[in-house]
Amino acid sequence: MVLRKIISQLKDKYSDNLIAIYGVGSCFDDTLPSNWIKNDLDLILIVKSIDKIPRKDWYTRSKTKKFSGQNLFTGFNTIESYNSKADFNKISVANYEWSLICLKYPTNSRLLYGEDIRNQIPDTITLNFDYGDILARGFYHLEKSLQAKKTSSAKKKYSKGVFKIAFYLCVFFVNSFRYTSLMKIGSKIQQLNKQGKIDTEILEFFEEAMIYRTTRQYKTDFSTLREKIIYFMFSLLEKGKLHKKMNHSELVKYLSTYFGGFPYLIRKAKDISLSKTLS
Repeated sequence: MVLRKIISQLKDKYSDNLIAIYGVGSCFDDTLPSNWIKNDLDLILIVKSIDKIPRKDWYTRSKTKKFSGQNLFTGFNTIESYNSKADFNKISVANYEWSLICLKYPTNSRLLYGEDIRNQIPDTITLNFDYGDILARGFYHLEKSLQAKKTSSAKKKYSKGVFKIAFYLCVFFVNSFRYTSLMKIGSKIQQLNKQGKIDTEILEFFEEAMIYRTTRQYKTDFSTLREKIIYFMFSLLEKGKLHKKMNHSELVKYLSTYFGGFPYLIRKAKDISLSKTLS
């Protein structure tokens, strides 16, 4: 009922400029457990022209709105933007590769209204992933978790960070991976762990985050858990086990590059360096 109201309002508001509306994320993932807590509605609007979007809507596109007690996110894209990474990056704050995979395959998104444009956007066979950008989105949510004043918000943002990191690991170790569904990501993480490509700690982080999304509880002390994944990911980068080997100064530079920088994570990276110096 809520979704129908939202779709109806969006159709009225954007009328002739609107080509299609797609639903992405957990609210549209039927493979998730029945007790999965779904509060976020993520919608992608495919429009004919970005210029025709009302100024206020455009400048608040990255902000979550409230609608009948649910969090609503509405992103805007054009068919042309999906056909050019450079054009996509001009109008979207999302990662291009993730966004293309998400929209291209029906297993990752659901057409809610309008024309299905999937055959009008590029195939992903030769897709080149920007691993640094994808991993940074995991760190972004960990940073937001550290900044959050409410524990409930910190826990939710942390789980988002874990899921983004898990997706990064899937596409890094298996370039042909083409899923954004958490169940598919989880299965691949398990497989990579059995193959010895990723550590058991990563699998445990992911499983804890999945449990949280059904129970609102973590098995491990939350602060300890969050510290552990941060330092664990830092160590993997410093050891060269991920897309790029980084020494301390390179790690700090990397954490300073995306989204205006991650001050809380940078502080933790510097704390590690200081500890090593003093030891």
